[in-house]
Amino acid sequence: MLRDNETKIIGIALDQDYVKTEVGANPKPVLKATVMLDGAEENQGLIDEINKLIRWESSDRNKVSIDVKASDRTVATLNPRQAANVGEEVVITASLTGKDYSFEYVDEKTGETKICKGSAIEVEPATAKVFVKQYADDIWFTKTELGEADGVFL
Repeated sequence: MLRDNETKIIGIALDQDYVKTEVGANPKPVLKATVMLDGAEENQGLIDEINKLIRWESSDRNKVSIDVKASDRTVATLNPRQAANVGEEVVITASLTGKDYSFEYVDEKTGETKICKGSAIEVEPATAKVFVKQYADDIWFTKTELGEADGVFL
């Protein structure tokens, strides 16, 4: 929570909680995180600094890796790499980094530099489940004898 002003971080949310995709999806699926504030002024400088605290994690980077631009940590592009097993889902987590933080920002209304201090440990991370499927590149059949007596072949 922020102590030097009236703003509190009350949570983090994702725009989706379940994503179905496939290996090599184009366009790649995207998750967007929003840090929820209580009592926040409409101050883009403050919001930008808070958004820098967002961290993304994949429960299985071999199946789904994540690309995040340093300039906008609110958006994570998912890179589906390998199909999930039946019933298996990869969990993508967006959280606020660190236990304690402190940063400066400029109040757009007054032009003053203010300090935000707080603790992100109290904010629950947000998660989304991702199911990755993969289509076969080719298919073939083998001729197999079922039984000598019936003379049936596949």
